[in-house]
Order: sequence, then C-alpha cells, then structure tokens
Amino acid sequence: MDLQILGTAVHASSVTTRGSGTIINVSSLDGLQPTPHHATDGASKAFVNSFSASLHHESRGSGVTITNVMPGYVRTEFTRTAGIDGGLDGVPSWMVLTPEQVTHQALNGAAAGRAVVVPGRAYRASAGVLLMLPSRVGRRIFSRLAPGQ
Repeated sequence: MDLQILGTAVHASSVTTRGSGTIINVSSLDGLQPTPHHATDGASKAFVNSFSASLHHESRGSGVTITNVMPGYVRTEFTRTAGIDGGLDGVPSWMVLTPEQVTHQALNGAAAGRAVVVPGRAYRASAGVLLMLPSRVGRRIFSRLAPGQ
C-alpha cells in the first residue's frame, strides 16, 4: 500500500503541474465496512477509498481526475499465485467479473470524471446497501461470509 500511496502522490503532483491527467486507484468493496478475518485488507481498502475521494475533491478544477475503482470478485491469477486453494470456486459465476469488464468500466468512469466506479450492477447495488448498513451489521455479515479465515 505504501507504494500505491507514494506513486499516486508523485503522479498527482506531476499531472497537476501539467494541468491534465487521470489517476485510477483500485481498492475494493471490502473498504466500505469492517471486514473480520480480513481486517488488514479491509482497512487498507478503506484508506484507499478515503485517500482517493479526498484527492478527487482537492483536484477539482485542475484538469486532473482521480477515480477510485471498487470491484468485487475478479477472475485473475491472484488466487493461484497466492496459493489460495479453490480461489473463486464457491462464488456464483454471475458475481465474478473479468479483468476486461473492470478495466472497461474503470476507464469509462475516469473519462467521465467520476470519483468512484463500482463495476457490475450487482456490486453497485451491494455498495449502496453496504454504505447504509450500521458497521455492527456489516461486521456480522462479513464475518459470516469469511468465517475463521
């Protein structure tokens, strides 16, 4: 995460000086609620969400767009490389996005100047619900989704 922050800060400085540019950060829906059993991941995503939203606001009128992308499940090589057995095997196929879907929606959202992009209709609806839930309810839900991992 330190590298993402440093890279964003350096790039933001250079594009702001130039007067145009786009920065796309990637976090996750996990950053919208506390995530038991994934506390470090959820907290780091929450930081990226807040950091990106702040930079987006600060850069208004500068010609620079900061967009934060919060995907759900994406089929990548990560789970295999990380040695996570089964990866996304238990996730319904309609919930798994392709990297191409995420990229397409991220680029379109950034081009439109959006602060936040949540790829996929189901995930956009989920994000709306997660933002309205009290954190104690969110903790219980996430705890049941990933018990004891």
